[in-house]
Amino acid sequence: FKNASPSTFNTVGQLIGYSYFVSSTGNVPVTGPITVSDSLMTVTCPPVSSVGNGDDDLDPGENLVCTSSYVVQQADFDAGFITSSSTASGGNASTGIIPISVPYSLTSPIPTLSEWTMILLSFLFLLMGFGYLRRRAMI
Repeated sequence: FKNASPSTFNTVGQLIGYSYFVSSTGNVPVTGPITVSDSLMTVTCPPVSSVGNGDDDLDPGENLVCTSSYVVQQADFDAGFITSSSTASGGNASTGIIPISVPYSLTSPIPTLSEWTMILLSFLFLLMGFGYLRRRAMI
């Protein structure tokens, strides 16, 4: 399967990281090397010998994690989502097309509790300052 992090974007130029989890789900090993092709970006996979028993096959139950990254473009922002499709393959097996869509998301306009605290403290200090200046003006 394929995962995007973060799972939403909110600005042009934002970096989205992708992880591709490749496993041998059958009852025979998948001959390495394992490659992943993606419609938007270049994917890097570690050698198959870096997982499991260290041989050049992806044995049943072994998993390989490949990675890539993508920089959000203006066209993605205008469309409101990023969609890419990928396939994984080895010497004797391949997957079907695996699509993923990353939607645009507005950042929350509601301040957090710590932000509310800072707003309140700033307002209180402002009121105290006006009170001090007012008392000084009366003297």
